[in-house]
Amino acid sequence: MSGLLKDNKIDEMFDFYEHQIPKLSLKNNLNVNYNNIITLKSVGYLKKMEALNRNEIDKLPHYHQQYLNVFYNELYPLVKDKPIPIDDKEVDNLLRSYVLLHKSNWMNAVKDVERILYQKPNLIHSLDYWGTDIFNKRQILLDFSLMSTATTNFMLRYLMTLKRDELRHKFKNSAIKILCGKGKYSRIAKKGVHYESPKKNDIEDELRKWKIIIRLEQDKFNEAVWCLNQNDVLLFFKTVPPGENCLKRSSKEYSCFQKWQMYNTYNEKSVFFKFFFLEYVQAFKCDVFLGDVLVKKLLFPIIKIYNFLCFKSLLCGYLFWNLDKIEKKKKRGYLVVIYKKNSTPDIFNIFNINCNFALFFCFLAHFSFTRKENNQSK
Repeated sequence: MSGLLKDNKIDEMFDFYEHQIPKLSLKNNLNVNYNNIITLKSVGYLKKMEALNRNEIDKLPHYHQQYLNVFYNELYPLVKDKPIPIDDKEVDNLLRSYVLLHKSNWMNAVKDVERILYQKPNLIHSLDYWGTDIFNKRQILLDFSLMSTATTNFMLRYLMTLKRDELRHKFKNSAIKILCGKGKYSRIAKKGVHYESPKKNDIEDELRKWKIIIRLEQDKFNEAVWCLNQNDVLLFFKTVPPGENCLKRSSKEYSCFQKWQMYNTYNEKSVFFKFFFLEYVQAFKCDVFLGDVLVKKLLFPIIKIYNFLCFKSLLCGYLFWNLDKIEKKKKRGYLVVIYKKNSTPDIFNIFNINCNFALFFCFLAHFSFTRKENNQSK
């Protein structure tokens, strides 16, 4: 079973477990409930979850439940009733199962991971992501050596997004250091050829997916330790607000973002106008209201808002300069644009869109109408 699992022949492994293991148990007095066999079965479900692509996301809950059934009913059936020591590798697998369950949005796994690490009294384990440098016991390190790649990536995102104060406190506002291992050296390798630690390479690949790419730098005193570039970290903290998804947009989202760039302008007669995390879907008619009075019907694209809590006001709409065609009035502190007949939508601020998909907020900053209003009054 372990060989099939290593070769990613998951279906063959389950087939072997269901049909061959019972036969072998009869001939060789094999205990089918042997923990190693049960563990391989549980990891098989994790592998199934890893293999699912975006079009198969709906299958994740099924395999996740299968994994939980094995964990709570076969591996640790007593954990529901009393505190039980859990192997650190099994704790990592449990964390990994929730990370994979929410692979489409890693932030949805935060509550489950926190519950397992900090709030599950019956799970007695020593799994931790903090360690110390063997050459300097006072030097704190992030140590993910006992964690899978999926869990490691999650913990990096979690700490850099939601636990920044803890990182600053632990590292005393100095470089964030991660224990990655020394790497591998082959006896038959050419002289001077260096094989880097797989953990270091995995972390480096993960950091390339972030909105602000963070470079790794080898520690001067311990070659097994790698540091996050301090300038990159500072830029990351300034650019990505706490609690916001640190990952870049997907290729689909980025393509949609590029389509919207046609509306971005920056010249002597316009204001820089930028869209954040918008995905074009189709067109729909919407109504612009001043209070309860219908002002004008418009044609807008339906857009999906990402990170809504982080961006309370998102930029959307069209920006043109023809202020002569519109009148401006103040209503409850918001600029409302009234459109005359045959006028082009130029500038609008917060208003309700009458549709079943979402309530969009428009925001236009750093703009002054003083000169235009003075010219119109003359």
